[in-house]
Amino acid sequence: MCGITGGQLYQSILNSQAEIHLQKSEYAEARSIYAMTLEDTLLDPNSTSYGFALLNLSLVGVLVGATMAPVHLDRAQEIFTCMKHQLGTLYCTMILADLNLTEGNEASAKIQFQNCLESAWATSAEMVSQCLERLSDVSRWPIEVRQAKWPVLYLCHAHISKEKLAFYKALLFIGDLFIDTDEVTAENLFIVALEGFTFMDVHRSRAQCMLHLGDHAQKRGEITKAVELWTSARPLFERSLQVKDVAAIDMRLVTLEQGYKMSLAQLAVLNSPSTAVNGDEKTSSSEVVSSKADEIGSNMG
Repeated sequence: MCGITGGQLYQSILNSQAEIHLQKSEYAEARSIYAMTLEDTLLDPNSTSYGFALLNLSLVGVLVGATMAPVHLDRAQEIFTCMKHQLGTLYCTMILADLNLTEGNEASAKIQFQNCLESAWATSAEMVSQCLERLSDVSRWPIEVRQAKWPVLYLCHAHISKEKLAFYKALLFIGDLFIDTDEVTAENLFIVALEGFTFMDVHRSRAQCMLHLGDHAQKRGEITKAVELWTSARPLFERSLQVKDVAAIDMRLVTLEQGYKMSLAQLAVLNSPSTAVNGDEKTSSSEVVSSKADEIGSNMG
C-alpha cells in the first residue's frame, strides 16, 4: 500500500476488499472499509466516488438495520441526480426499495425493484442479480404477495451468468417456497445450499439454512439435532450482525428449556404417591415424560 494511499488504485483495492466482506456477509468489516473510503473522498463531496461511498454505507446499513442508512442514501441520490449518473441513481432506487421492504412498504418496494430490474436488464448484470435476489427472497415478503416466478428466474439467471453464490441463494429461496407444502424437497434444497454456502464461507446464508434445518429436525422430534443446528447458526448470525435472527434462535432455545422444565414438573406429579391408581399406567406415563425430559435436558445443558 506504500505510496498509493488516497489514490484511485488504493480506493479500488479497498472497494474490492469491502466487496469480498460483503459477499461473505461480514458486514462490520465492509462497513469499516466503506467508512474509510468515505473519509478519503471528503475533499470532493460532490464526486461520484463520494456518492458511491455513501451508497455503499447505505447498502450495509439496510442489511444490518442501521438508522443512518436513509441519511446516507438521500445525499447519494442528490449527488447522482445532479450529475445525471444513471447507474448510481438506479442503485439508490434499489436500496430505497430494500429499505421500504424492511419497513413493511411491500407495494412500493415491489414497484421500485421491478423498475430497477427493467432499467438494468441490458446494462448491468450485477444490478439485475441484486434486484432478482431481493424479489426472490420469499422470507421477506408477505405470503399473499409471494411469487414463485422470482426464485426460479433468479436460479436461471445465476445458472446463465455462472454466479455460484446467486445459484445457492436461489436454492435457499426455492426451499423457502416449499416449507409448508413439501418438507422433504425443502430440506433437500437447504442441505445442498448449506454445502455451497459452507464452501464459500457465507455466514448469514449458512445460518439461514441451519435455522430451517433445525426447525425441520424439531418437527420430527429430533431435538438433539435441532439444538445442534440452532446453536451452530447463532454465532454465524452474530457474525453477520443479524440481531433479529439471533433473538429468534434464543427464543427457540428458551422454548425448549421451558418444555424441559414442564416435563420435569409432569414427571414429579406422575411420581407422586397420590397420583396414579394404576401402577402400570403410572410407570408407563412417567417413563415417557422422563425420556422426553432427559432428551431435552441433555441438549439444554
